[in-house]
Amino acid sequence: MALTHIKLNDMAVRVLKDIFSETADLDFLTAFESYYGGLGDFLDEDIGLELMKQMYEAKVSLKAVIIQFFLYEFAIDMLTILLLGRRH
Repeated sequence: MALTHIKLNDMAVRVLKDIFSETADLDFLTAFESYYGGLGDFLDEDIGLELMKQMYEAKVSLKAVIIQFFLYEFAIDMLTILLLGRRH
């Protein structure tokens, strides 16, 4: 099931009501439409989406390198234990 514009709007209105005990007014709906359309205060350049994307990708890449390093080290340790264990 796809997350459509209207479903996203309904979710935002429900969160506003359930969590913040506020009712969606014209300002909220205008802000939501601006956010959804990437307009006004929500232009990609103004909220730094490209920078956030680059930071996320760098973080994910760093995590992948760290995981690969530890998996490599673990594999070397296991092979050493297996090989040394077979010699005795």
